[in-house]
Amino acid sequence: RIAALPEDARELLVLAALERSGDLGVLEAATTVPGGIARLEPAERAGLVSVDADVTFRHPLIRHVVVGESTKEERRAAHRALAVALARQPERRAWHLAEAAIGPDESVAWELEDAARRSLQRGDAPGAVAALTRASELTPERLQRFFDILETQYGVRNPGAQYGEWEVTNDVLTLFGRLDWNISPQHRLSVRN
Repeated sequence: RIAALPEDARELLVLAALERSGDLGVLEAATTVPGGIARLEPAERAGLVSVDADVTFRHPLIRHVVVGESTKEERRAAHRALAVALARQPERRAWHLAEAAIGPDESVAWELEDAARRSLQRGDAPGAVAALTRASELTPERLQRFFDILETQYGVRNPGAQYGEWEVTNDVLTLFGRLDWNISPQHRLSVRN
């Protein structure tokens, strides 16, 4: 059903699938399709999405198929458009820029580091590690110290594969302390517990 849709409807589906929240305002700001979100009507008639207060995929697998059937360049273009539309949401913007990046990109790495700081400040240590891991892929030399600390102090050799399995303990707090990040006492307690 997806392949039979008009090109502009498929483009909007890719945007919606990668945006994930279904926010009509973000999608409208990100699209270059003439007619905007209204061009999703064929996808709605095909039973793939519903468009009301937001865009909702009828089944999670539809989102997966939409992304899987798009090309890498279509996904990168959608991520770039979403990053522009999310200018006032720096963490989401950073992740979309990272997904759009083809090779090393220092400015995106900085935005991801900022996203990592914000994640840690609200008590999301695994999210911070994920952001730093992706940042290190974009600037391996500058963030090599992050991996050196992980390996020498904590025995972690592949943090990208392991960050989801980490226990949020004093070791994680020590790691982030060595990176000279400030954690408020309120969040320090929420991370430890």
